[in-house]
Amino acid sequence: MDSPNFILYNLPRWANRSDDNLLVSVGYDSMKETLAQFGSVRVISIKNGTLSASFKTKKDAKNAHALINRMMIGKNIVRTQCV
Repeated sequence: MDSPNFILYNLPRWANRSDDNLLVSVGYDSMKETLAQFGSVRVISIKNGTLSASFKTKKDAKNAHALINRMMIGKNIVRTQCV
């Protein structure tokens, strides 16, 4: 894996989808799609509720951090960090 420049902590395993309130799994595909809204994502890894991602640019990682940090996903408030 490329060296990660973005880390998200306290990622839930399940969350309600905003479109129809259906309980869905929060996994690799959904998180890669979500992070792609903030910039070009090379690769992500999820382990024990912690997501590590490598954005193509540090600016993209900072933008994701600014918008996602302290956001509620499911019943969890997530924390993010640029590294």
